[in-house]
Order: sequence, then C-alpha cells, then structure tokens
Amino acid sequence: MKKCYIPWVVIPSIVLIDQLTKVLVKTSMTLGQSIPVLGDWFIIHFTENYGMAFGLEFSGEYGKLLLSIFRIVAVVFIGWYLARLIKRPIKKGLIFAISLIMGGAIGNIIDSSFYGLIFSASHFNQVAQLFPEGGGYGTFLHGKVVDMLYFPIIQGRFPEWFPFVGGDTFVFFRPVFNIADSAITIGVFTLLVFQKRFFPKKHNAPKDPEQEKGNINAEVDILFDQEEQEQDGEGFLFEQIVFGPIKSRRLGISLGVNLLPLNRKHCTFNCLYCECGWTKPDKEACTVYPTREEIREALDNKLEAMKAKKAMLDTITFAGNGEPTLHNDFAGIIDDTIALRNKYYPAARIAVLSNGSMAGKEKVAETLKKVDQNILKLDAGTDETFQKINNPRIRISLEEVLSNLEKFKENLIIQTLFVRGTYKGFDFDNTTAEEVNLWLQHLKMLQPSLVMIYSIARATPAEGVQKVQMEDLEKIAAKVEALGIETEVYP
Repeated sequence: MKKCYIPWVVIPSIVLIDQLTKVLVKTSMTLGQSIPVLGDWFIIHFTENYGMAFGLEFSGEYGKLLLSIFRIVAVVFIGWYLARLIKRPIKKGLIFAISLIMGGAIGNIIDSSFYGLIFSASHFNQVAQLFPEGGGYGTFLHGKVVDMLYFPIIQGRFPEWFPFVGGDTFVFFRPVFNIADSAITIGVFTLLVFQKRFFPKKHNAPKDPEQEKGNINAEVDILFDQEEQEQDGEGFLFEQIVFGPIKSRRLGISLGVNLLPLNRKHCTFNCLYCECGWTKPDKEACTVYPTREEIREALDNKLEAMKAKKAMLDTITFAGNGEPTLHNDFAGIIDDTIALRNKYYPAARIAVLSNGSMAGKEKVAETLKKVDQNILKLDAGTDETFQKINNPRIRISLEEVLSNLEKFKENLIIQTLFVRGTYKGFDFDNTTAEEVNLWLQHLKMLQPSLVMIYSIARATPAEGVQKVQMEDLEKIAAKVEALGIETEVYP
C-alpha cells in the first residue's frame, strides 16, 4: 500500500470498529455488566469514565472539559504532522503507527464530545437508549468514554511480607479499555520499539569541494549539503524545500530550492544516469508538491536568517527531485524568488536547472527568460540516443527539445552529461564521433553562452552505465571551444 493511502485506511477502520463496539455495548448492556469470553481471562465488562485511556480519571467538570479540548487540539496537531510526514521519504511503519494513534484519539473524542448528547444515561439496572426523546445525559464535550475490554489474566494475593500492599489482592491486567485505547497503545509501542528505524541519524554529505562532483541532473556539487536518504531504490532525494548554501565551483555560494515532492522523484525524463532514481508512474506514488506559499515562506526565512548572519550568497538554484518547471505555480514562484532576492541579496543570481521539456509551454518559456542563469539539458546528437539515455516519460523528440531551446539564445547555458554503456540489451554512447558532431551542430545553432560538460560520479539507477574519463571530456570540450563557445568540464 502506498504511504499516502495508509491513514485513509487505518484511521477510518479504527474509528468504525471502535464506535461499533461501543454503541453495541452501550445499547445492550447495563453498567457494570460482565460477559465472559475466554473464561476468567477475557471478559466484556461495561464501564464508563470521564477521563483518559484505561479508565484513568481526570476529575471535575472543568477537568473533563479541558481534557476534551486537549484531545481535539492533539488530534489536529497529529493530523498536521501526519500530512507533513507523508510528503517525506520515511518508513511506512511510522505512518501506520501515527495513524493508529490518531484513529484511537478520534474514537475517544467522539465519546467525550457527543455521547452525552445522543445517549441516555447507563445504570446498573437499565440499558441506555440511543437518541432518547428527552435528550442525552450530558452536554457537548461532557460525554463519558465507554470501556469494555477486560483481561484479568493473573489474579492473586501479595505475600504478607510484601511492603505496603502485603496481603492485598492484585489483578493483572486490571484496567478496562476499548479499541481506541488499544490503537493508541499499539501505535505508541511501535514508535518506541522501532524508533531507531523510523528516525535514523541523518548524515551530511561531504562539503569538500573536491568531493562535490556529480551529475548535473541533481546538481550534486550544489545541493548535497542537504541531508540525504536513499529508500526503496529511489536514489537520493532532497527532503527539504530550501537547503544549503554551499560553495559551488560554477555558481559560487549557492542556495538550493526543490519545488518537487519531498518523498519521490517527479520528472518528464527517466535518465539512465539520474542519481535521484527512477521516475515512477503517477499511479504508483502520491504526488504532493510544496505549495507556492510554503516555498515562499521557507525561502524568506532562510534568506532572512542568512542576511542576519551576514552570510554570502551568489546564486539561488532551482533543482531537486526532478524537473522544477512541472510545478503548476512555477511562474509565481520565480516572481516570488526575484522579489525576495531583491529584498535580501540584490546582487545574487537566480538559476534554474531544467531538461527543457516543458519550455514548449509559453508561460514556462517566459518564466525561464526571467532568470539569470537558464541551464538546460542537451545530452545527445541524435533522437535515437536521446530516447535511450534520457528515456522521456512524455512523448517528445530531440527535435522538439531543440525547438524549445532555441527560444533562449540570448539566455542559455547548456548542460551535457556524457555517458556510455549497456542497459537491457541495448548499447548507448553519446561520445561517438557521429553523436558528438551532431551535438556540436546543435550547439552552433543554439549559440549558448556556456556549455557545462559532465560525467557520472555517483550510483545510477540503471546497471551497466559507465563513466567517461576526463581525457575524453576534454577532447569534446576542445571541439566546443573551437566554435567560439565557452566550455567548462566537471569530471
């Protein structure tokens, strides 16, 4: 089951089972009545309380009111926290445990909020009625919680010599509880037992500039100051909206911005070399984008904090878990970023790392023209190689990509990752003479201000992908420079 569906299954199930058992007991048993299920070990024993789980009391009318309000506030907070967790690449078990806690809390809230309004009072010689003519036994938020599960598995008497309670009888397990209490207990117990798995210690990527080399699709040399986590074969994902800044050889002191879901890669391409992993079909994962407001707030807070510390900043870079131009509010986000840049760091540049596939849309193209460094991908000379290496998820040809790139002749930086190898029985290599010559022709037509040349530096989702050596990259770069186009090589 996908993570985003777990709460929608677990929480309603807990609430439904909890309420069915409570209503059944409330309307068919007298207060204090017991029905043996497994001898003396498991008994259905009807009791009510004004307080917390397992029959614990929170005395007084005002105490009851405060407890009910506290429960409601707690459920709202848990729901907010759960919604944030779903967006992150965390274990399904954590989502399941918190869903259990929330489902149990909601179950008991229903009792304390509404049972006083919809039930008559239960007595030791009278069964309660649902929706009685004269109204319920209490007011809103003053209902009693119904308990019925009793497991007196061990019963006995303390030895006379036992301190304080010598000679007294004891029962284990004495508290009477309900399904909601059980869900809360199991959820909390799961969190305690598996806390190291659910909340692993995070590690920072190396900050040594010599170690910050990587493929441009994920902009590793800028963004791996961000804490990383690899999960379910998805590769390295960026868990925050704003991360960094760190020192980049190309973009100086750069602050990264991720507009994509925080729990998975989302892109129009499925590049064989992408260290963010494979782009899954939408039906196989939940796609939750950070909102424009969340992005603006995160960036505003970060820039304000940096400014207060008098930290340096050269570039605000949009990259992350896929293709940033897929965000529906991409244009507005860039406008917000320009305003924030002008407010805090007016000399800083704004850069976008994109594969150019969405630039066919007029609004996206016009937005990309606003940024200072429009860095677009071109990994092939022929459409055949483009389809193999970039493996697009949408119907698009190299010719269409080139048509999109032509729109930015006055503001265009080309990024190219050279790679070769074999995947699923077919060979790919964009370093052959044919590929490079056609690629050079494309560059001559596009006339970018700069060409950035790369090779892979980290694990790839596809097996059989081979690194192109620096010597080969420099030979290709020399041919680009012969066209009069500035070139930078990153091994």
